[in-house]
Amino acid sequence: FSCFFFFTYTPPTDNYTLSLHDALPIFTRIELATLVDRQFAAHGIDSAWREAVCGMVERVLATPLDQHGKICLRDIPAERRLVEMGFHYPIDPISGAGIARLLLTQGFARDEGVRRSLERLGFGEVQGFMRGFIDLVFESGGRFYLLDYKSNWLGGAAVQYGRAQMGQAMVRENYYLQYLFYTLALHRYLRNRIPGYRYETHFGAVIYLFLRGVDPDSDRNTGVYRERPDAALIAALDDYIGHPRGDGA
Repeated sequence: FSCFFFFTYTPPTDNYTLSLHDALPIFTRIELATLVDRQFAAHGIDSAWREAVCGMVERVLATPLDQHGKICLRDIPAERRLVEMGFHYPIDPISGAGIARLLLTQGFARDEGVRRSLERLGFGEVQGFMRGFIDLVFESGGRFYLLDYKSNWLGGAAVQYGRAQMGQAMVRENYYLQYLFYTLALHRYLRNRIPGYRYETHFGAVIYLFLRGVDPDSDRNTGVYRERPDAALIAALDDYIGHPRGDGA
């Protein structure tokens, strides 16, 4: 059972793909343009997409990530970010039905779409290791945030990447499960490394960036899906997954 995901940028009218994981850790225009040119040449991508890709990345870097508009990726220094943080942790026997019961008990499934999604979790009992990579972990103001990039096509206008539309995509693609497993991984990682660690104090938020919809000039925060799972839910998931005091990453 793996929590490994890989996402790409695909122009909607073209068959070419460009890895976003390479582009988004770049924090200067010159580095970005050089990287895009190199990637285009390596994959035979039409150079006509260069400005579109560079513009998208620059919008992502300038878009506020928090509700107060104070956190932007362009302002996070290298020493406060960790790109593609790999993790693996052992899991006791778990099942789709068990995860569904846990989330329902913890009040996570407030949305009807989530409840229907949980009813469809049909995988049987599995045991072994959970393995994955978090696109970006960064620290700001003493809190740690996990961020994942999504290139899903929800429409051609930024307004089609509002909270409701992104929420539907989160449920449709089961991204809510992904971010819960990511949150647990980061929770365990921080618990093992920060003296006096407390989830309520040190964990910032889960941020999913729907890259095609981000717009730093919009007051609607389009393209930015933000959640902060309850501490009680993460503690229950930690216990259910097993080995709650084992290595987190």
